[in-house]
Amino acid sequence: PCPGGCHQLCGSFILFMGKFLVVMITGILGYFMMNKDEDLYYWAIPVLIAAIFAFAVAHTFFSVYEIGIDTIFICFAEDETKNDGTAGREYYMSKNLMQWVENSGEALKNLKKKKGQQRAQAKAANSGDVVKMEDM
Repeated sequence: PCPGGCHQLCGSFILFMGKFLVVMITGILGYFMMNKDEDLYYWAIPVLIAAIFAFAVAHTFFSVYEIGIDTIFICFAEDETKNDGTAGREYYMSKNLMQWVENSGEALKNLKKKKGQQRAQAKAANSGDVVKMEDM
C-alpha cells in the first residue's frame, strides 16, 4: 500500500493551496473595497491585517480538516495491520478508500521508476551511450 508520506505530501500541498487561495481572495477583495474609498490614503495596512487574520482563520479550519484526514489514515493503517480480509477478520475500511490508497502507492512506485529511467538516460547521454527504454 501507500508508504507513510505519500498521502501526507499530497494532503499538505492541497491544504496549503486552500490557505493560499483564502488569503489571496481576501487580499483582492480588500484591495477593491479599500481602493473605492477616496478618503483613505493608506489602504495597504488594513488589507494586510485582513489577510493575516484570513490566514489565521483558514489555518485553524484547515488544521481541523487535516486532523480528520490523518485520523482516517491512522485507522486505515490499524485496520490493515489487525485484519487481513478473510472471513471473521474482514476489513472495516471502505472499498473506495482501499482502492485509492493502493492506487496512490502504485502511482508513487511508477513515478520512482520513471525518475530512475530518466536518470539512466541522462547518465547515458552524458557518457555518449544510447539507452533504449526496452533495456530498462
